[in-house]
Amino acid sequence: LANFAKEYNTLLDELAKTKARITILSPLLQENKGAPLPDPAATNKNILMYCAKVKEIAEKRGLRYADLNTLVGEPKGFTDNGVHLVEQGYRQTAGLFMQALGLGKDQAYSE
Repeated sequence: LANFAKEYNTLLDELAKTKARITILSPLLQENKGAPLPDPAATNKNILMYCAKVKEIAEKRGLRYADLNTLVGEPKGFTDNGVHLVEQGYRQTAGLFMQALGLGKDQAYSE
């Protein structure tokens, strides 16, 4: 985790040189699709740990951090394999992504 944070900060240092506005979106938790796919509980625990570290980094840098898991909760029916969103998953989460960015569901990002 310490090495991840160091390298993540290096990436953000390089991106800062572009003067671009940066918003960090958390990854979604893996969906439990049942057997024969593995139970994602341990992976999700790690995802949450890394999300917390990235949120901490974002806060220290004054960057916007959007925690998608707070909005989505445990994903159900969003993916075909527990990780990759399917069409319905995108439909179900699109508005939540906008909300996480502080925008309305139909509002274009134009700042």
